[in-house]
Amino acid sequence: PVESFDAKQTYDAASRDYEDASSEFWQYLSRRTVARLGLQPGERVLDIACGTGPGVVEAARLVGEDGLVVGVDYAEQMLAIAREKAAGLPQVDLRAADVTQLEPAEAPFDAVMSVLGIFFFDDMPGFVRRLWGWTRPGGRLAITVLGLSFFDPMRAAFVEAVRQVRPDVEVIEPCGSSNGVTRRS
Repeated sequence: PVESFDAKQTYDAASRDYEDASSEFWQYLSRRTVARLGLQPGERVLDIACGTGPGVVEAARLVGEDGLVVGVDYAEQMLAIAREKAAGLPQVDLRAADVTQLEPAEAPFDAVMSVLGIFFFDDMPGFVRRLWGWTRPGGRLAITVLGLSFFDPMRAAFVEAVRQVRPDVEVIEPCGSSNGVTRRS
């Protein structure tokens, strides 16, 4: 059961091994997600469950020094690695926080993303609503999950969570991962 999984403790304990063993995988998914957002210089981006920061760094490169990229995770050791990667990028703000309790003062953002982060929330529809709440009208939201059967039954719960909040969003499944980008009206 999801409620008995302690993601913070697990990812803090495994953060360096996690980064070493899977950096190419996370880089690929993060780069694809950021690319689908179509970020522009000066935009403001929120990366929820940013982990070791591959999406944060890629987004920062695209929005430039006039933009802002806020990365949030609650695993301190993951953020320590993200801080190493983002050194010298003044547009990056990394925060340790429980996103279920977070109310970013900077909201709304031009783009909000979560790469493989939705599975850690007991109330996935509530989590998607929270992400939409941080996205400005006309802004974009991207949530990336693993392929159809890779993470079942959690993937089915994700798709249902999205349908409950936004039945008009099509879940796209390129190359073994799923990410849909939609605009907030």
